[in-house]
Amino acid sequence: MSVPCTRHLQALLLTLLLVPYPVYGLVDRIAQRERVRSLFYHSYNNYMAHAFPYDELRPLTCDGVDSWGSHAVTLIDSLDMLAVLGDHAELARGISLLEESVSFSKDFNVSLFESTIRTVGGL
Repeated sequence: MSVPCTRHLQALLLTLLLVPYPVYGLVDRIAQRERVRSLFYHSYNNYMAHAFPYDELRPLTCDGVDSWGSHAVTLIDSLDMLAVLGDHAELARGISLLEESVSFSKDFNVSLFESTIRTVGGL
């Protein structure tokens, strides 16, 4: 049974908001970098396991929901982080999954704001 993703996200946000960056030494920054990496993969892996190809993972029920146009926006939004982390194998797999499962030719209403910040921003 997976732990709800929100607990880890809250811990990360509190850490970033309550502790100013300049007080960290090199060892602390490396530890924080690894914590961010761990939290990203926790969320990403749970999305891929429980929600892909839906738009979002609902953390309390651990299932997926299409809320932003039914084009796997969480995966698209994650591509840039995979590139930043240097995870080229998972980045290539994610792109391949998107090519196989997402179509932008469907006729339905989408949120222009969400499409802009998540879809275009994630690319």
